[in-house]
Amino acid sequence: MKEKIQEKLGLKTFDEMERKLNLKNQTLKVWLSNKSKTNSKVEKALLRLGFLNEDLRLSKRLKDLKLKHKKFTALVKEKTKTIQEISELLKEIDEVA
Repeated sequence: MKEKIQEKLGLKTFDEMERKLNLKNQTLKVWLSNKSKTNSKVEKALLRLGFLNEDLRLSKRLKDLKLKHKKFTALVKEKTKTIQEISELLKEIDEVA
């Protein structure tokens, strides 16, 4: 996978790749060398590059992001409805007062 990232970014060293991906020193290297290690910043950076199914951790991160998006979208919808109801109630109260 290291070679694919190097090719995609057009860079040779871990330091260059980490700088390009806005990652701290050794973060990408550690993530690639340890299959049980997870790091949301690394995984999000690699997903942005298009590495969706290259690693099980990336697939899991993508699934988690989609779930989080779904939850927050539902929450925003619910809160928007509540705000609208409160606004309508306040408008009615103002009309009566």
